[in-house]
Amino acid sequence: MKKIFATTLAAVMTVSLTSVAFAATEEKGFVLGYKEGTTPGTGTTVYADQDDDGNYDETTLEALGTLEAGTKIYVPILLWNDDDTSGTPGTVESGELVQPTSDDIKGYKVYADWKVGDVDDDPEIKYVKFQKEGGTYGYGYAAVVYIPETTSAKDFDLAGTLAIAKTSSKADDAIDQNKFDFDITYASSAKIYEDFDGTETLEDGGGIVEFADDCGEIDIEFGEEALFTVNANGQGDLNLKYDTDYNSDFAAMYDYANIDFLNFPGEPSFNRNGTLYIYADEDTYLYEVTADGAKELDAVWDEDYEAWKLTTRTLTSYAVSDVELDVKTSTDEDTDTDEDTSTDTGSDSSTDTSEKPNPDTGR
Repeated sequence: MKKIFATTLAAVMTVSLTSVAFAATEEKGFVLGYKEGTTPGTGTTVYADQDDDGNYDETTLEALGTLEAGTKIYVPILLWNDDDTSGTPGTVESGELVQPTSDDIKGYKVYADWKVGDVDDDPEIKYVKFQKEGGTYGYGYAAVVYIPETTSAKDFDLAGTLAIAKTSSKADDAIDQNKFDFDITYASSAKIYEDFDGTETLEDGGGIVEFADDCGEIDIEFGEEALFTVNANGQGDLNLKYDTDYNSDFAAMYDYANIDFLNFPGEPSFNRNGTLYIYADEDTYLYEVTADGAKELDAVWDEDYEAWKLTTRTLTSYAVSDVELDVKTSTDEDTDTDEDTSTDTGSDSSTDTSEKPNPDTGR
């Protein structure tokens, strides 16, 4: 399948634009989702990680079918410089569509006019890796659409128009060639646990959990990776999907360490504090994963559970390292606690002499 790169755009393209449309635009503009052989503005080319392997391959919105909640869709951005000195004005011709440079894209944003549904995070322009001819990869600019997460088993529609512009008013006035119709359906692919009371282990990556009424304090087992003890009385539905995927960006900051990861992509937040046990050896080091690097945790090693133990109500992403890491972010006191002190979340770490302090916390 042909890819959206400058080397593949050398073929002559003979798509005519009306003189009215040409007169209404500048000589240079952006084209979203262009596919060779289609009119700019009506193309449907996007890139998506269909195999969940970190590689984004060319496809179409129609071919994707129902998208998984929480995924990202990349809509390629090309620069159209209509050169009337070497061709027909208003006609997309050989060499007129190229990859924009950082100077070309500077000051521009993605504007979305959603007619159906909405998103949690606005689309943005990113410099991303696309698949090229022959299975190799190269970089280019794209409008990235973040499909929302959901704790529901229902299907949701998301439809609207994307445009690249410097202001919202200019996005509204953009010609059709500079707009992209985005129309998809998405749903959670996670398993649904109904009337959950802690008696069932969340195997195979967990799922959407609908808690039983008045279930009180329960143990939530995340396979053989972790255990969370919490009072789930009145708790609403939560996305308790988890994985142990390797975070290459984080690991690259610490190439001297061997690191295992436990990730909760939905970052579920409970109504009350609970006690999280992450199973690991005593001679390891536990950190929270952030975009800036390792964040220290107020954690202790529990001999009975053979796990790192911490109090929290929000589950994020964690790194277990074989050596001490350079901490980028310090823990703020009581940043992840609430005022509910009625919940018994386990033994008091201040009196449990079997617990080893996390060496990086300074305790």
